[in-house]
Amino acid sequence: MLKKKDILNLITTHFEYLAQTYLPVGSIEPLQNPQKSLSFKVSYGQPNVKELDFYPTSHYFTFDPAKNPSIEKFPSFPITEIDVQVEAISSTGTQRALIRKKQDKVTLEIWGKNKLIQSIRISELHGNLYTDAQFTLKPLVWSKNEKRILYVAEKKEAKIPKFFDKISNEEDAEKILENYFYKQDLGEGYNKKYSPTLFLYDIEDHNLYQVENVSEDIIPTYVSFADNEGTKIILCGFHLGSIRQGLKFALNRDSKIYYIDKLSLKSIWKSQDKNDSKPKEEKREKAEILKLTQDFASVFPILDPSLTKLIYFFSPQKYTHAMGLGVKLINLQKNKSSGDFDQELLLDIVKENNADFVGVMGYHDRLHKTNWLSDSKHVVFNSDIRGAIGLYILNTETKEVKRIDTPLYRSEEWRLKNVHQNLIFASISNLVGHSKIGIFEGFDPSARNLEEAVRKGKWHFFDLAEEEKTNIPSELELNYNGEIEEKVIEIEGVESLFFSVKDFKDQNGKIIPKSKRPLMIALHGGPHGLATGMFGAQRHYALFRGYNILYPNFSGSTGFGQDFLERLPGKIGELDVEEIKKVIDYCIEKQLGDPNQLIVTGGSYGGYLGAVLIAKFPDLFKCAILKNPVLNIPLTYETSDIPEWAYCEVFNKDINHEPTSEELKELYEFSPVCMNKDIKSSILLVVGGNDRRVPCGGAIQYYKMMKRRGIDIEMAFYPNDEHGLSSSPEAEIDQFVKNYWFIEEKLGKDRKQ
Repeated sequence: MLKKKDILNLITTHFEYLAQTYLPVGSIEPLQNPQKSLSFKVSYGQPNVKELDFYPTSHYFTFDPAKNPSIEKFPSFPITEIDVQVEAISSTGTQRALIRKKQDKVTLEIWGKNKLIQSIRISELHGNLYTDAQFTLKPLVWSKNEKRILYVAEKKEAKIPKFFDKISNEEDAEKILENYFYKQDLGEGYNKKYSPTLFLYDIEDHNLYQVENVSEDIIPTYVSFADNEGTKIILCGFHLGSIRQGLKFALNRDSKIYYIDKLSLKSIWKSQDKNDSKPKEEKREKAEILKLTQDFASVFPILDPSLTKLIYFFSPQKYTHAMGLGVKLINLQKNKSSGDFDQELLLDIVKENNADFVGVMGYHDRLHKTNWLSDSKHVVFNSDIRGAIGLYILNTETKEVKRIDTPLYRSEEWRLKNVHQNLIFASISNLVGHSKIGIFEGFDPSARNLEEAVRKGKWHFFDLAEEEKTNIPSELELNYNGEIEEKVIEIEGVESLFFSVKDFKDQNGKIIPKSKRPLMIALHGGPHGLATGMFGAQRHYALFRGYNILYPNFSGSTGFGQDFLERLPGKIGELDVEEIKKVIDYCIEKQLGDPNQLIVTGGSYGGYLGAVLIAKFPDLFKCAILKNPVLNIPLTYETSDIPEWAYCEVFNKDINHEPTSEELKELYEFSPVCMNKDIKSSILLVVGGNDRRVPCGGAIQYYKMMKRRGIDIEMAFYPNDEHGLSSSPEAEIDQFVKNYWFIEEKLGKDRKQ
């Protein structure tokens, strides 16, 4: 058994090596397309673990399918722009808009090819931009004529007078009296964010406007210009009601697609430059906004290149936070004069667990890059598919769908990053690591059918870690060239992913059989999430330290059709636990892990399942790591930003905001805090003090309860972290070290390595 100092050194060495070597792709932006080759920019986060920081970093590439290699990196050092938050290149590639933050000063800048054209300090006019997948297709949206930019940002809070200032008007008095009253924000991930507002910057006028067509009860998301001049807008509006519920990872929200045909703009800033002409502000008498859809959930309106039609995703589902989605098309020209736009169903919600397409499934981070090819006929999108994320093309005229990714491993994630004309840009991730970019070229939109159009295309790849390999530290060298084996285990219609390193060797070079290695059962959250084989530092460490990993995609998981997802509500902690136990028994029977070295890990709902498993099977698991777990369901129901989750998953019905005593009792009985008192597993709780999704009170209660019972439990507590537990590099590194030191310590003498 290694000493404590040796384990700590091994873990930190591994983390530092991964930080230098495996760089997840953030964005891919095409820049210009001359006669033959295309220039594009790849951005990623470069960690500096010793300084506990992350740097926004980018490289420039060229793509020419006639050359070998077809993708080449410019011979330059990485470009690091620490203060640039977001950027967007105009359609012709001649202008660049960016948001720059230095301390408390935030500016919107417009750059030409050679110089800064304009700059405006937006931090004096509104709050931070909304830039994540819940809100944006692109954080900064250019009009086609490159004269206007559209974005969503937090509305500026009114300055509050002091009590003992002389109060000269009723408005100031109201501001003072309203201060410190409870105000609902947007929930998890949006702490102290209340009022997303639509803003338009006019480059010619050098003027910033607030778009007034959108009323305060509509939250604008996925905005885009619906004409070349930037005078019409398409957006998705969320209605959160008087009791706001969280938006993060929640597709089950009342949302509609809206069309603004005539803008109502309020000027909130005007340049004082003498050469500026008077702003051409649109008339504001009428603030008209037209609702285009009636479906309960209508999201991701994507306009085609001709700006004459759009597709959007829809669902009538109100309970589960993820669900199968359908796709509809709206023709913006047909019946435009009457305001009645034709809609056509392109893809319906798929019930069955089909082999290669289960309908559109996945959260916002999968779907927000959906885009059209240049022919205005084909659409490219991602979808969860049986333990993977697949990449698909839809013909909007014939309604054919074709999967186009070509994974080496069944469980890979192929994430769509961009579409440029008929080129498709993707990032590829698997447990081997080595983030790759892929470009699909040669798609023939004039082919007789989609099968033939895709067959004419070809993938081109570039391995981001291949050009400059980092030397493998001697402590890790023994097994790092080992092959990762993937096995798909199917038991009674439920699939699980199993991973291990082939021919793993101990310190003396002796091969350790799978039956003698620890088996880690990793449980995804949701419960309507999905376990894939995407790269992750902690997963990678476990594999190359000789652990086998099992990822069950139990009932309720996405990627297996709507019927499979709907099997779980009303049966949580029962049906899924039964399925997980069966696959663990299978692994032990087939000698895929040491039964004396079983570890269960999970976050959120995965943490809930882990807590249920160690309670129901007290002799099975050596230890458990539970991250922001649901442990007291009634408490979570009362305090979470998604209170409807408890009613959906426990009762399989819509929320009752005034529960009966019988309902509260049943919610409690489904909770780990009232389960078996004879737990024998060692437990590590990992908890964020600022978690809005699963507030930390339940974990603190559980910790104290286990301590009173004499159960071996510790709690890593990060006071500033939210549900994702990733507020800072320091917190992420600390969790990495604590998790694996805890496991190594608890396995103790049973550990063969």
